[in-house]
Amino acid sequence: MIKKISLILFYIFLLSNLNSVFAYNVSYTHKETGEPIRWDNTQTIRYWVDPDPNTPGNLTYEQLNSLLQEAMKIWESVPTAKVPHFEFAGYLPEDINGENYGEYVRLSDCYTSDLDACESEAQKNLQTVIIFDRDHSILSNELCRIQDCSAHGSPDVFEGSSTDGVTSIMQGHVVLRRYTSAPEQFMAVALHELGHLLGLGHVSHNHQLYQVYNLGYDEVDPLLFYASMDDGTLSTERITLNPDDELGISVLYPSDTFESETAIVSGYVVQSDGITAMSRVNVVARETSDPLCKAYSAITERYCPMGGNFGQLCSYYYTPTGAYIFEGLPPGTYTIEVEEISQNQNVNNTEQALLGDAEFWNQGDAASEDPYLRDTITVAAGDVVEDIDIVLNGNTSEERERFIPLDQFDIPETTACVDSTTDYAALIGYETPSNSTAPTGGCSLIVDR
Repeated sequence: MIKKISLILFYIFLLSNLNSVFAYNVSYTHKETGEPIRWDNTQTIRYWVDPDPNTPGNLTYEQLNSLLQEAMKIWESVPTAKVPHFEFAGYLPEDINGENYGEYVRLSDCYTSDLDACESEAQKNLQTVIIFDRDHSILSNELCRIQDCSAHGSPDVFEGSSTDGVTSIMQGHVVLRRYTSAPEQFMAVALHELGHLLGLGHVSHNHQLYQVYNLGYDEVDPLLFYASMDDGTLSTERITLNPDDELGISVLYPSDTFESETAIVSGYVVQSDGITAMSRVNVVARETSDPLCKAYSAITERYCPMGGNFGQLCSYYYTPTGAYIFEGLPPGTYTIEVEEISQNQNVNNTEQALLGDAEFWNQGDAASEDPYLRDTITVAAGDVVEDIDIVLNGNTSEERERFIPLDQFDIPETTACVDSTTDYAALIGYETPSNSTAPTGGCSLIVDR
């Protein structure tokens, strides 16, 4: 049975329930309240930039900085969010390279309660840094030594302590390759990494378009989708935020009306016995009029209040429940589905095999049913819908469906997700050279350090 309750009562329940989870794939949550950890959006994010290394490349240093500022404006312009403003604070005192990067960026967290314990001077001084790694030495030697990547962004210093919990992000970094590629390719990477800097994690849905069908639906992919495709080529189309990206940043930095104008949907995913929790799998809400574009994902038990170190999974500290929740769903009619997290998504290292076929939710969901049997949920602004529970069918064969097949969706001829109409090349005075090549590889965000 679908249960609707008032928004006020729901939040009272949420804050009192140890196994509650918070929506969207944010990178960190408070260990006691479960609230997402974010920058203080009443303050600007002051950042320092790597000075011009004066090395050859298709994009000049001035063009790189112009594109970086355009990427920042895109995040700041989300209408349902109050994203903190990025403020250029100055240039770092030297060119950052494979020999001196340790003074500016490290793969470690630290806290304002003990800044002396921070490994880099930039962390100790609360200097957020943006670095152009022209020869990949910083990424390969430090930030991508655990998993290969071509860019990296992350918060690094937090207000609070490792024992008592943290309240906000105070400092971070973005390290970008000095790509010899087109402006759109640089913008895609910069937007993605700035999302991580703001506190967003990777998302995992629509992956079947690549892994299963090898189709190029670039415009419907979330910007925070893991950037490494099966062929190793970075998409050049994701230079706009799609609905899932906007929902994520709005959960982190909600506008004054965001919560009252959206809905909440929650439930549990359990195994075929109807009792045992299915932890660390992906739940997707799809708006039926545009199911590939207007799709939103949440991982079961990704976060919980009162749980160990911030950013960890509920199942690390409590008996698993399989709980999930969507906050901030726009009014509309949705299907709810469960799927496996793609094994190359690196979504906070949470991948776990789905113990059953990917399937839709339906009223009275049972293990013995057709996994594609579905019902829809229609939500209005302010609605809170509970008990949208999914029971898996227990199929663990190698032939099981890990994602809902594409032919199960009614895909419209036109979608709300469209490519950017901004001509960034013209904006920065760039002319495409004849030998331009695309970057390869993806981003790595490792937050459980």
